[in-house]
This record gives sequence, structure tokens and C-alpha cells, in this order.
Amino acid sequence: MVSLLKSKPVVLLSAVGTGVGAVLLFREYYVGGCRYDEDKKLDGKLVVITGANTGLGRAAAKEFATKGASVIMACRDLTKCRRVRAEIMTQTRNKRVVCEELDLASLESIRNFAARINESVKQIDILVNNAGVMRCPKLLTKDGFEMQLGVNHLGKCACTLFYTYRS
Repeated sequence: MVSLLKSKPVVLLSAVGTGVGAVLLFREYYVGGCRYDEDKKLDGKLVVITGANTGLGRAAAKEFATKGASVIMACRDLTKCRRVRAEIMTQTRNKRVVCEELDLASLESIRNFAARINESVKQIDILVNNAGVMRCPKLLTKDGFEMQLGVNHLGKCACTLFYTYRS
């Protein structure tokens, strides 16, 4: 065992990391931390979710709709978004779910999205910046940024700021 630890520092670091993670998990679960209130209603709240037609964004959209919130599904592909929206509305019986076009790889699309939202709503109560790309080939956004940086960081920041700083 000692020779394994000497020859493989990664094993030691992994063991330490696992131990620290276990302690933190125990502390969160048994001592306290943020608790999810599954009975809390969100009637009258407006939720905007980017990338809401698949994965975690889709699950979040369904959960917020179940809790009674108005949900704006901000997606790049409106055809897929409308299909998922119909499913969510059927499953949750919440008719306050809408699709809006948003491509985080385009500052023009982000600007247009923010303008439409700023015109139509007084305030956003919850913004879920979920959309993102991963393991994509080396591509550039429409504005010349590396795709992952542009979508996962700059696009989300721009989306938040264009809404926040209304002009």
C-alpha cells in the first residue's frame, strides 16, 4: 500500500478528495444546509430558463411549471421548444409556459431576446442560465468568440446584463 501511494500520488489525492467530499456531504445532509421545499408554490412568479428544451433545463421548466410559475423557455431551436412546451403544459396543466428564441452564440439574438422580454414583463423572479455547449469542435460564435467561452460564459453574462440594465 505504501509503495502504491509513493508511486501514484494521484491515488493519494483521490483518496483525500473522496474523504473531504464525504465529510462535506455528511455535513450538508445531517447538519444543515439549503433544503428543497417541494411543497412551495410559485404562483405569480416568472421564471426564465435558457436551454429549456432538453436535459436539466427541461426538467427545471417542468418543475417550475408544476409549482405554478409562469415559465419562459428560452431556446435556440423553436421547433423543439414548442414540442417540449406542449408536453410540459399537458403534464402540469399549466398554460403559462411560452417559448422564446435565444441563441447564446449570437449577441444580436441575445439583444433581441432581452428587448422582447423587457417590453413584455415587469420583472423576472428567477433566471436559470442553463444553456451551454460542451466538447464541441473548434468553432467560433457569430461574434468571433471561441464557442464554449462565448456560449457558456459571455452569452450568459450578456443575457443577464441586457435584461438587468434596461435602457
